[in-house]
Amino acid sequence: MAQHTVASRTDFQPTGRALPFVPEQPRDRSEHVTPLTAAQRGVEWMNRWGCPGFCVVPHGEPLALECHSTAPVETSLRAAEIDCSGYSENGEGLPWLTAQVIVHNEQDDPRGRETQVWLGYGVHLAEISPAQARQALDSLRAFTTRLAAVVGLAEQVAADDRTDEHHPQARG
Repeated sequence: MAQHTVASRTDFQPTGRALPFVPEQPRDRSEHVTPLTAAQRGVEWMNRWGCPGFCVVPHGEPLALECHSTAPVETSLRAAEIDCSGYSENGEGLPWLTAQVIVHNEQDDPRGRETQVWLGYGVHLAEISPAQARQALDSLRAFTTRLAAVVGLAEQVAADDRTDEHHPQARG
């Protein structure tokens, strides 16, 4: 089983290092590795680390997150494939969009347990409440309908685009 490298939360910066919530991405996208959940690791593991069954954090390993987390769901499209600014090159190989559940359960923290959804956009991260995540989901659903209309119009308009080698778009 492949090992995952995960940076600590303080390492979140555009340096090309791994984001704190994304296991190291395989270079070959056909080589997808799913980390073991706490339930798959067994009751002893769950009791030792206080893990819910969904947790994929390799507690006890260097640089492991200090929380419980699901494996991220992600788009197959990579951020660098669509980012014309070049900024996504700092996170080469990162997915365009990711989402995962994070549970902070610090016994020393007077606030107790806190559940968040981490939404990733390339090298960017939003740590939001489940209610805010629901709002984001509703907003994305509405946006995809409008995006479909924009894409449809763009496809119609593109039918008249120049395709000769002198046109910048034709050179790709």
